[in-house]
Amino acid sequence: MILVSFIVAIMSIIFKYVTIEGNFWVSSFWEYAGLGIAGILIFIFIPKYRRDFINMNKNGGEKIFTLNITSELFSVAGNLLTNFALLLAPIVMVFLVDSFQPVILLFLTILGTKFFPKIISENMHHKVLIPKTLAIIIIVAGSIFLFI
Repeated sequence: MILVSFIVAIMSIIFKYVTIEGNFWVSSFWEYAGLGIAGILIFIFIPKYRRDFINMNKNGGEKIFTLNITSELFSVAGNLLTNFALLLAPIVMVFLVDSFQPVILLFLTILGTKFFPKIISENMHHKVLIPKTLAIIIIVAGSIFLFI
């Protein structure tokens, strides 16, 4: 995770540096072109991933394909917004806000379980919620500590 975090930080710095000198949409286009090419290469050269992808779409049918497309659209929108935020604020501030995501997710999961139990269900036992809450507190405290 440390290596991935380092790579994401480097990518963000490069994106901000290149985009400040150039154009947001051009930089975003080349970022996604690179991701698309990487995805195609993985699909072509790694047979296990290719088989899994084809089986998932064949067995899941239209529902899985639609869910996958919807998920990717939300991911692209989120990444574009994050990249735009990188231009407006210091990189550290953007990723500090990102560290609050587990808090929001836990809150929405609890609300969803309480009010929409047929759609989402989470184990609400204190033996499950207390460790999750403590882990989230550690994440947020660590992020705040790194920022200060």
